Amino acid sequence: MVDAGFAKTRAIDPTFFFTARSRWYFNNFLGIEPDIGYWKSDHADHECIGTTCKDLGLRDLDTSVSLIVNDPTWDTTSLYFGGGVGAHFRKGDVSVFEERTETRFGVQFLFGVQHHFNDSTSFDAGVRADLVQRGDLENQHQLKVYAGLAFKL
Repeated sequence: MVDAGFAKTRAIDPTFFFTARSRWYFNNFLGIEPDIGYWKSDHADHECIGTTCKDLGLRDLDTSVSLIVNDPTWDTTSLYFGGGVGAHFRKGDVSVFEERTETRFGVQFLFGVQHHFNDSTSFDAGVRADLVQRGDLENQHQLKVYAGLAFKL
């Protein structure tokens, strides 16, 4: 699945994010979903030291795996929900002259709907909440809204 949408953290405006996921089902109801996602904000904060000013940026590359419960109630549309664990590899400006990287672990919860156009293509939309371990860089917890297409290989 390839999805795009918006990520919102506590302190920054919503920013565009991209994710790629794959889902394998053990049966009709239970599956596993590894994913990788990325978002970047160039305006996480603004700082001036003397006459030197800079917009402080923040980037987040996350990889995670979730356990998915699927509800195939209807023929062409299904609801899913789940949760899992992941790692967030973050890089951010902490001042005009200093940049910092950190890795933070977290958990995520997600809910979505998938509409199947045919056996190999479907539309996917959902909401995901990431609860990220506190670190030196602010803006830890994230709410994501996404939509995209899924292709069965």
